[in-house]
Amino acid sequence: MKRIAILLCVAIGVSLCLSACHRSAKPTDKNHTGKDTLLQEGSYSKNSLIEVDVTKKYSVKKIRLQDIADVEYIPLETNREFIADGQICFAGDKNIIISNNAGEGSILIFDRQGKAVKKINRKGQGPEEYFSMGSVTFDSEKGELYVNNMFAKKISVYDMEGNYKRSFYHLPGEQYSFFSVFNDKELIVPCRGQKANESCLLLSKSDGQKTRTVYIPYKEKQSLAFTMEREDGAFGTMLTVAFPLIHRGADIIVNEISSDTIFRFTKDSGLVPLLTRTPSVLETTPFIALMVTLETEHYLFMQTIRKEWDKKMNTAFPRTFLMADKRTGEIGEYTLFNDDYPDVPIVFDGLANAVFLNKNQSFVTLRASRLKETLEKGALKNELKEIAANLKEDDNDVVMFLKFKN
Repeated sequence: MKRIAILLCVAIGVSLCLSACHRSAKPTDKNHTGKDTLLQEGSYSKNSLIEVDVTKKYSVKKIRLQDIADVEYIPLETNREFIADGQICFAGDKNIIISNNAGEGSILIFDRQGKAVKKINRKGQGPEEYFSMGSVTFDSEKGELYVNNMFAKKISVYDMEGNYKRSFYHLPGEQYSFFSVFNDKELIVPCRGQKANESCLLLSKSDGQKTRTVYIPYKEKQSLAFTMEREDGAFGTMLTVAFPLIHRGADIIVNEISSDTIFRFTKDSGLVPLLTRTPSVLETTPFIALMVTLETEHYLFMQTIRKEWDKKMNTAFPRTFLMADKRTGEIGEYTLFNDDYPDVPIVFDGLANAVFLNKNQSFVTLRASRLKETLEKGALKNELKEIAANLKEDDNDVVMFLKFKN
């Protein structure tokens, strides 16, 4: 089965959370009366935060997945109506939801055991439909699906049966490529950076109007996109995939790559500083972005992305994957391997925890075709070996859920 990865090409930053750091910025407006969230000068000390050197060559540590996490495998049911040709847009305690490619336009809902439950497709030209489907966000508390038609700059809202509920347009001057649920009344969306220090907007779930602005100070707006000249003399824009908002339970890590300090945005305490980077954003040439991809109780997984294009090799944006132990402050590169599937190393690129709300958990999708190939080589073990034996090459993915140990 042909797979098409639908990825969000958006420029972002990174963050690192330390359990020892509780100095908060100005509290958010709990009654949602429209007050902006600002970082108070002097509200934290950079000396109290872990510092990540984005230019340093850290030592590499090999880690066995089962030593730090409990592993659960969930094969997604495959039938004629449920062919998953996209990516997971939500994972929680009750549901796994996949948004298929934008051209096909289906949303597939599975229960937590992987059983196919509901297929929704409202693709069309009518006022209650979407002609293109970009990012999809699910409000698990209210059972509402938010479908973003980025080209029409419109978000349509449906219930779990696919019934239309309401819609609203992007704010003037904005174009949302990614957004997420923040609380019971608001969505959160990264700004395009048209105004200084604007990092995120909070929007009303009911009508899409702005309720607040999240300001994070920086000197100059950065992006992970550049114009390059190809060998044929033509010019084009090159982007990379990165994720602006990373969930850690009810909190959201706002990845603002333009700032030297990265913050977590909480419902109760507002902006909480998490880490600093060195050298400063404006002191690295080419620009190097640092971003958090997953935070657990004990570990912080990160990646650096260098804004660089190797014309000879025709490659761009080289990445380095880092891990910090929050208990010791030790930072290093990591190689993570699954004892049941040792031939394929695991890296966390941010996709999973951009859509997975559960604290101290994550997931990795495993392709059925690759599992079958590895099975034939005799390189699978334990339960995963048994699951792969019952798969067909074009079956849907197996979702590997990870619950990290305390």
